Amino acid sequence: TVAIVQVQGGDSLLRPELVWIYALTVCVYMLSLLYVLLLPALKDLKPFVCVQIALDLLCIATLLLATGGIDSLFAFMFSIEIIAASILLYWTGGLATATVASLLYGTLLLLQRFGIIVSPASAQALIFDYSDVPLYFPIIVNTSSFYLVALLASFLADQNRRSRRTLAQQQVDISNLEA
Repeated sequence: TVAIVQVQGGDSLLRPELVWIYALTVCVYMLSLLYVLLLPALKDLKPFVCVQIALDLLCIATLLLATGGIDSLFAFMFSIEIIAASILLYWTGGLATATVASLLYGTLLLLQRFGIIVSPASAQALIFDYSDVPLYFPIIVNTSSFYLVALLASFLADQNRRSRRTLAQQQVDISNLEA
């Protein structure tokens, strides 16, 4: 999609910020292929899920950096990963993922603010000095949203698990009564 938009606009397909996005896309596809190939050989899925979530969080942080860091609109992607972790790993997975996402997001913003890293998207535009930009608001809002999403998704996943257990037990009881 990015390539089509760039070709229609007459822009180069090899701009640095686009190369980052292309590389990230290839990386995500390669990781997905690796996951598919490894899945049948695994006996215990919990460590695999933890590694997959950690790699997904790193990919999301890279996407944020590639699309502007502080100015990126993709911070919500962390919430999607938190929901996945909450469904697969319940309370501890959801809250741990929210913590790692908050640390990654906050670190990325602070490193960009202090000029230690520069987003490829903002490097090509007019250089904006982020030293005067207050970062407390986006960090607090996004960190709060990460934890709220983790709590809500974990609660719903736990409720679903309990409902399934209750339903299975009731089906066993009905089978016993019919016999």
